[in-house]
Amino acid sequence: MMVAQAVNLPAAVVALPLEVAVVGTRPLTMPGLEFVRIAEFSIIGIFFWFFMGRFVDDAIEWRQLRSGSRWRLSDCIVAALTAANSTLGFVAFTVGQNRGRGSIWLLFSSALWALLGFSALVFRIMQIRAYPRMKAPNALEDSTERQ
Repeated sequence: MMVAQAVNLPAAVVALPLEVAVVGTRPLTMPGLEFVRIAEFSIIGIFFWFFMGRFVDDAIEWRQLRSGSRWRLSDCIVAALTAANSTLGFVAFTVGQNRGRGSIWLLFSSALWALLGFSALVFRIMQIRAYPRMKAPNALEDSTERQ
């Protein structure tokens, strides 16, 4: 369970409110809750892994070709969300009283996810400045230039 949460830590932004909405005031010792948590963190974590993978691909492409893909607002939002969530997690796991084996996993993964999130956010902000939006060519200007 701890590994599924640690590897997919940014999924907590969606998974925990969803869990509170579904479970409500019932005790957290429900049978099968452990399986549900593993499944929800893993499935929701795919979303965050997709965006971090796209960041790594774009960074590699930019480094090799010195040209990158177009800027996407969704990438910027997910990067900011990942960075903020992981930073808050890092602070919470550092200040927290529990120093067990599980908290070390979460501390390490929150630091790693914060690094990934801030790197992606800085890259996306640099991408805005490096690749401004181009104006669409005007059909009238094209037709007058051809004559």
